[in-house]
Amino acid sequence: MFALFSPAIAAGGGIALPKAPIDDSDTESLQRGAALFVNYCMGCHSARHMSYGRLAEDLQISPQQLREHLIFGDAGLGEGMISAMSPEEAKAWFNDAPPPDLSLVARVRGVDWIYAYLRAFYRDDSRPSGWNNAIFENASMPHALAELQGVFARVEDENENENNNSGGDGYAIGKIQLKRISEGGMSAPEYDAAVADLSGFLFYIAEPSRRERLRVGYLVMAGLILTLVACYFLYREYWRDIS
Repeated sequence: MFALFSPAIAAGGGIALPKAPIDDSDTESLQRGAALFVNYCMGCHSARHMSYGRLAEDLQISPQQLREHLIFGDAGLGEGMISAMSPEEAKAWFNDAPPPDLSLVARVRGVDWIYAYLRAFYRDDSRPSGWNNAIFENASMPHALAELQGVFARVEDENENENNNSGGDGYAIGKIQLKRISEGGMSAPEYDAAVADLSGFLFYIAEPSRRERLRVGYLVMAGLILTLVACYFLYREYWRDIS
């Protein structure tokens, strides 16, 4: 199912991106994505435009569950999801290139890009972080989900292979072949599903009102259609009496 492609192309690489299998109406998937974000991303990244209170309301999480599982520290429900890493620490650890806030990354990059990016890390000892990425070459970000996915190494492949399915011991991204060199805590299908949950969560926080906006939009359209039908029958009734 992950071999389906969208028209999106990886920046600068001409690589067709796999379609992210997300469903932002799936509350349980968004809950799992929120947990992954808090446990694996918020050590470095913030989502300061997403408040914990809004998150709890939209994802049907009680304040108690929120504090037990998603809030580390004394942040209030009205506060944004801010990393514990200070700006000074971020600059020092990442060579004056602090990790970006991820509130709007899905709107800037696209959810397909995020999904592909999180599945495209490989070991590269020439990089300061020890990692590189087949979608975003020379990225400074280490592979935060390595313990789940396992470790891959890059193998050059002269024949372009657009199979982006990460199952088995390796997979290709464009002309870059990645080969598994150590196992992670998840199987390949489990990891792909987890990345889809995380990608879906980032898609959600980029526009939290999207689901409500669509719901209201459908209701308005339904109202307009009913009004049009009523006007049509009123029109027929009016002209029948005149004729």
